[in-house]
Amino acid sequence: MSKIFLTLFTVFTLFCYTLPAMAANIYVDAGASGGNTGTSWTDAYTNIHDAVADSNATAGADNIYVASGYYASTTPYIFTDAATFTGGMLYGFPTTLENVSGTSPIMEVQATDLDVTEVEFFKSRSHIVASVSGIRFNKCHFQGAFDGSVKAHWCWLVRGAGCGFYDNRSMWSAGGITAEDCNLVDIEQCKFRGNISNSYGGAIQVNNPSSLASGVLGGFKCENSTFTRNRAARAGGAVAAKLTTSKLANSVFRRNSSPFGGAIALACGATMNAKMYMVNCTIFGNNARIEGGGIMLFDSGAHLIQTEIHNSILWRNWASPASVLMKQVNRPPNIFTHSCVTGWGSLPWPGMANFAWNPNLMPNGDVMPFSPCVDSGAVGVNPTMFDITMTPRVQGSSIDIGAFEQ
Repeated sequence: MSKIFLTLFTVFTLFCYTLPAMAANIYVDAGASGGNTGTSWTDAYTNIHDAVADSNATAGADNIYVASGYYASTTPYIFTDAATFTGGMLYGFPTTLENVSGTSPIMEVQATDLDVTEVEFFKSRSHIVASVSGIRFNKCHFQGAFDGSVKAHWCWLVRGAGCGFYDNRSMWSAGGITAEDCNLVDIEQCKFRGNISNSYGGAIQVNNPSSLASGVLGGFKCENSTFTRNRAARAGGAVAAKLTTSKLANSVFRRNSSPFGGAIALACGATMNAKMYMVNCTIFGNNARIEGGGIMLFDSGAHLIQTEIHNSILWRNWASPASVLMKQVNRPPNIFTHSCVTGWGSLPWPGMANFAWNPNLMPNGDVMPFSPCVDSGAVGVNPTMFDITMTPRVQGSSIDIGAFEQ
């Protein structure tokens, strides 16, 4: 009997050691008055640092729930183990985080995964800084950073959905999101307004210098998003992307500015091509002081930005050279179809089914019901089912040109 018992005990012990770590729920409420153990709302931690330390100390993707309120810190919340971080709990108003030191970000993510939902990031040096990690932010508000809002280096994923980036600034990177050597930057249903960079990309900068060594381009996808009044001192008023495969769909770029590429600047490498696929975007009223009022393509000798543009509007963008071509894009796309473009003058029209009639735009980039862009696009080129307002695509005889579907 003793041998049987020992055998069963050994098997049971080994089984326990091989079980995956169970995720814990950790609670934070600045107004809690219980045991301060984080195990329930009654006994919630009153300090986010305690909750993060608790999460880091145990294996598994713990869930940190934070009650509504304002939480100030002087040192960053440093995540070294996978976690989810959800704000706006209990009281029905936002969870607002601020680092008041002026010397460090609000959150640091170090070689792990972090999902952040329903959090307002306010002022501070930066909001989220991540390295060798995967970061996801959902329905968050980022405002007032003075050294770049989100900064990611060597990350496998940077994903934002349903977020707003407002009035963030940076000296050397993008005001909104900067991603260096990241596998994929995925932006969906986000709004970028008033972000400023003293370098490249007022709202977003994606740069992958390691692609030259690896031979693999980084991925950048942006869908159903708006970029308004962003500004960059060098190139890419809204977006600057280098050595990427960029896919832009159902998005609006308006009133952005930069010397090169009022809305968008794309670059390849000295020894490597890059790619851009744009479909159903509306680019209007952007300003480039030197070249590429709407889009600037930085080719390098024989190496090019292999560019496709479909079902898009480039209208009344401005650049200073006499050539009217420069006002929209500094050279014709490699493939260009079913788009409304003004300012091409007597240059031969590239592609198929493009026209230069007035699209009859409203201030937000939508077209009026009598616009020539209604039902004038090509259905098969759009990879999404919805327009920028999440209205199902193809309401008439064909898909509309631009970011909106009538």
